[in-house]
Amino acid sequence: MINKDAIQTLISEARQLQSGGQFQEALTKCFEATKIDSGNAEALMLMGRLYRDLKQPAEAIKVFEFLRGHFPENSDLLGELALSNLAAEDIPRAYDLAKQAVELDHTSDFCLELLGHIALRNECWLIAAEAYQKLAKLHPENPLSYRFWSNALNKAMHFAEAAEVYENVIRIDGMTFEHAYNMARFYLSARDFEKAKPYCQQAIALNPEEIGPYLGLARIHIQFGDLEAGERLTRKALEIRPDYIYAFTLLNDLKPEESNQKVAELLAAKIAADKWEGPLDKAHTHLFLGKYYHKEKQFDRAFVNLKAYNDGRAALYDQDKLYYDRRVMEQNFAESKKIFSRQGLKKLEGCGLGSEVPVFIVAMPRSGTTLLEQIIATHSSVYGAGEMPTMGRVFMELNFKINEDPGRDIYDIIRAEAKGWAEMYLEALGAPGGVLRVTDKMPPNFIYCGLIQAMFPKARIINIQRHPLDNCLSMYSNSFSESYAYSARLGDLGHYYNLYAGLMDHWKKTLSMKYLEISYEDLVENQEARSRELLEFCGLQWEAGVLEFYKGQKAAYTISQVQVSKPINTQGVARWKPYEKHIGPLIEALDEDIVGPLGVKK
Repeated sequence: MINKDAIQTLISEARQLQSGGQFQEALTKCFEATKIDSGNAEALMLMGRLYRDLKQPAEAIKVFEFLRGHFPENSDLLGELALSNLAAEDIPRAYDLAKQAVELDHTSDFCLELLGHIALRNECWLIAAEAYQKLAKLHPENPLSYRFWSNALNKAMHFAEAAEVYENVIRIDGMTFEHAYNMARFYLSARDFEKAKPYCQQAIALNPEEIGPYLGLARIHIQFGDLEAGERLTRKALEIRPDYIYAFTLLNDLKPEESNQKVAELLAAKIAADKWEGPLDKAHTHLFLGKYYHKEKQFDRAFVNLKAYNDGRAALYDQDKLYYDRRVMEQNFAESKKIFSRQGLKKLEGCGLGSEVPVFIVAMPRSGTTLLEQIIATHSSVYGAGEMPTMGRVFMELNFKINEDPGRDIYDIIRAEAKGWAEMYLEALGAPGGVLRVTDKMPPNFIYCGLIQAMFPKARIINIQRHPLDNCLSMYSNSFSESYAYSARLGDLGHYYNLYAGLMDHWKKTLSMKYLEISYEDLVENQEARSRELLEFCGLQWEAGVLEFYKGQKAAYTISQVQVSKPINTQGVARWKPYEKHIGPLIEALDEDIVGPLGVKK
């Protein structure tokens, strides 16, 4: 006869040992319990968790799989198995098990929170949002559920919806500095600057010593063309934090003519002291010094600092497994060409909307998209929307639909969804009434040109191309997020540029919608001729005012935001030449048919 009391005593002792961090000793107690009853579920569940505590997920999986054979409908058991697969870095398997657990019990806090967490790790943002939404409905007064939910929506680029959900956190907790600042960031990401502005102001009122809201408010003023207010707020941030590198960088963009020698000396001393607040603090300090020495025409010193900046980024991306994977990227671009081939696009004819309003300005980043948009948007019948994240969101939703039903034909999905996506896109543009065209200058939209044609077959695409070496060096010399991890290494930059050039050549041959290529160098050299060509392509009457685009108030929310507040110039042309001896890895990586016509020797 099984001694149940002895088993319970051993399990109780094991739990006490586990709570004290004595995992191996606790595991021994579980083994003793299973010697008395080899099938005791409670002892085996605890044993599986202890293996996970001991960082032995493979052993944990064996235990939970054994239990699953006896209890296939137990949602908590499936959740434990999902956690163990997550610990083993088998995220797809963990994700599948977590979904099964929620299907068995859609009211389990453990299962819903687990699915949300694993879905985030698996970059299935909308699945995560759905899980956290259910959790919030189960616990409408728990602010943590709403935080998780809004974070998932933010990841999915549903920024305005994230803000709406986050309002529940404020309803429960009351307004705090953190909440005001988070709301400001949601609306900044959504490019709803009117809504972001009062939250920045509220955050400053709640904590005037935190500099983030000052810089957020500075960027809002710059967006609306008030550069003086932007400068004033940036200087206020520097009064609070005299060594804050991001404020220096913004001020340098606002006042490039201002001498920064004292700042450079301060930051050089900071590098010598080697004391940093975060992993990117040192990198961005080198970036500022790189820009400073470039302005001083000390190009060798400039490149040393630019390389230190990018080496720091690359190391961080490698550590966080966010590095640029050439093989994966090649597969993604090849898949896009395959799906949106001439035959594939033929299958998508007749779906979407017939609107001619959108004008998509696509390119590699730092190619002149801001200048191009400013010229067009100065026209009285055009609204410049800036860098809209909406096509990226559409692409995420397409992937979500594919993962939701892997056997479904992708063309069937696009045909069914294209009109709804197009309507969502037009709503997100937020254009004032009466305009004929709205520009979207998000550079990576070049990836989605096939999808754009399915949604807006009568829209227009303009691809602006810059000298490849100037283009890539400019990316190497500016701040970009992990989404642009390829920009941290010169060889990767060249590799990605090859993929961009190849994909644009594909679109040029396959798209049936209106498509125009324009050279950045030609635009700055022959401003009026190219401006006339642009307006004609957009179906607009000539207006001479577009030649004085820098006098308008339609500023752009990017690195280039200050540059376009001045007359056109050629400062960005042939910028690579003083660095030729340093950029060998970039030149070597670029395809011969790209560098050959430029007269650049490998």
